[in-house]
Amino acid sequence: MGTLHSSALMETSAHSRLDIAERIEAGLSFSAVVETKRELGLTDQDLADVLDVSTKTLQRIGSRPDARLSLTVGDRLYRLSRVASFAVEVFGDRQRAREWLREPQFGLGMRAPLHLLRTDAGTQEVWDLLGRIQYGVYS
Repeated sequence: MGTLHSSALMETSAHSRLDIAERIEAGLSFSAVVETKRELGLTDQDLADVLDVSTKTLQRIGSRPDARLSLTVGDRLYRLSRVASFAVEVFGDRQRAREWLREPQFGLGMRAPLHLLRTDAGTQEVWDLLGRIQYGVYS
């Protein structure tokens, strides 16, 4: 099954979360964007939508050899990676998790999880739904 490249950011101890916060604040490498896009099978537009930037901005950032993400973009990428890793854990299959992230979900008011990840509130709703699915509560 494997985990996402960005799942190296998914450490669970408080100390590790502080390290993650520092890395995000310092600017994650653009390679994390490329790897997340590849692992999740996202289009440029999907990724731009989740990160709340234009596809041209993503291309411009990626064209610099030492490209680093802004705090906001890095934080959104972290949220995406964290939720995607949890989806893989819940479904036990990377492909099924990818599909689930794109499909409208009844438990999310027929919205696709991927499109809710732009905000912390939307991300929390997706996380909660995954938790309910993990524990067998139909949603």
